Amino acid sequence: MVDEAHGAPEFGVQQFAAAAVARDAGVLLRAGVPFVAGVLGRARVESAYGFAAQAYDAPAVASAPHERSWRNGVALRVAFDGPRRLGIQPAWFARGFEPLVSAAGTTDGVSFGAGPRARCWGGELALANVFLLGAGVGSYPDVQLTTDSSGFGLGLPLGGWGGLRYDHAIPVTEFSGITLERGSCWLDPVALARELRGR
Repeated sequence: MVDEAHGAPEFGVQQFAAAAVARDAGVLLRAGVPFVAGVLGRARVESAYGFAAQAYDAPAVASAPHERSWRNGVALRVAFDGPRRLGIQPAWFARGFEPLVSAAGTTDGVSFGAGPRARCWGGELALANVFLLGAGVGSYPDVQLTTDSSGFGLGLPLGGWGGLRYDHAIPVTEFSGITLERGSCWLDPVALARELRGR
């Protein structure tokens, strides 16, 4: 992980820029149970637990040690595939729109080396991997600060092996006027090779 730090003159911090390479380590455990939900077709309940030690080597950033943090998070997701392939052709393209509907919730606890603790909650509703709505809240009890945010995402899935996505979020804190935007693309070469081999 490469971290960058930038000063913010508007908040009384002298302008500067610094970077450091930080080492992270973690583990992710997942489990799921499939079932059939009538007209909604195939469905499944999925759960996950993740742990991460971030910047565990505490590298120096601008002559100061980067603060270590430890994260523990759990998530629960319910997904419904809908009518088989939704009548979309070709079949490989239709796979990208599954699940038809999914709802997920998560909670994430963060502790810092010498700083405040944090607890975050969030939820997301997704329709066919094309339209997504999300909201979250974060609580930092040691500094008596609570933040919340909401946003949406737009995606273009390419079968089960790739896609494009745009996300827009508006966090609400004591510093207003901040928006977050992100564009991403992904490709799974293993899934693509499996798809080409099956044709």
